[in-house]
Amino acid sequence: MIRRAIVSLFIALIASAAFAGNLSDQVDQFTVKTPIVDMELKGSPAIIESVIDVDVSGVQFWDEQGSPNNTILNIDLGALSTPGNPGPVVITGVGWDLTQTSGLDTGMASWLSEQVIGLDWDVDGVNDLFLTPSGTAAQGTAEVNSSGGILVLADNMIPDGVTSDGMISIEFFESFVDETGAAEGVIDMGTLSFEVIKVPEPSSIVLLGLAGLGLLGFRRR
Repeated sequence: MIRRAIVSLFIALIASAAFAGNLSDQVDQFTVKTPIVDMELKGSPAIIESVIDVDVSGVQFWDEQGSPNNTILNIDLGALSTPGNPGPVVITGVGWDLTQTSGLDTGMASWLSEQVIGLDWDVDGVNDLFLTPSGTAAQGTAEVNSSGGILVLADNMIPDGVTSDGMISIEFFESFVDETGAAEGVIDMGTLSFEVIKVPEPSSIVLLGLAGLGLLGFRRR
């Protein structure tokens, strides 16, 4: 069997439903860091940009994408971007600061570059984006990998992630499985970061439109 390692750059788009699978939800085992790192108004009070950090320390990498053994985190970015007011968001950038180890419970050496993080913008079981933080085609311990800040999706010719209700799903899996049913790697410590824009509610858009018409009427007098 040919070992398939992802050793190129950090981010790759995937093609639609070919990778769909049954997902398990283990979000209660992990912590979401709720403080907003950055928040600023973009043009109007109805559009808010923020950066949200998700603590993924201790998350393990088990089997191939879609395996029920894999860890899945369902995160409500809408609620975290504006506490008490959940709703749709647009993801405009991602980042990571991770310490990774491979070759845990297997009798074979598992590569760090085989550890993949799949991002599913609309929680439909199909990952929309792959992150492969490590390019090391070898076993390793406590390797530090960082994006060096937020990577803007548009700058990398990747479409923004659009959520219908603010929820996203994150799957941690192996691109090559050395031993099925065994933990092959772990994130010793670290966070994933998401830059999001909160989408205005329809009522807010209407109010903004009426306010604009009022200003136009005032200017014509």
